[in-house]
Amino acid sequence: MRIEFCALLARHAVLLMLFVLGGCATLARDDVADSHAAQRQPASSTVHDYLPVHDLPPQRDEPLIPAGEQDRIKTELTAAQRQAQRVSAKPK
Repeated sequence: MRIEFCALLARHAVLLMLFVLGGCATLARDDVADSHAAQRQPASSTVHDYLPVHDLPPQRDEPLIPAGEQDRIKTELTAAQRQAQRVSAKPK
């Protein structure tokens, strides 16, 4: 019975090592494949990985928010600011 247990333990240990080493080999193979892919790309590529800095959107002909809506928002913000000043000025 002890021999059967040792054989079972040895089989499990071998299986565990195969899984562990197989996972390392897979990761190492992927890293090598990625480095080879980077070497195959041409050095002077026109495609960039960053956003262009000086490209601006076209000028708008009309405002994003209509003038009436801007006035309403400005009035609401002014009222909220005054309310906050009154609340902070009250003694506790």
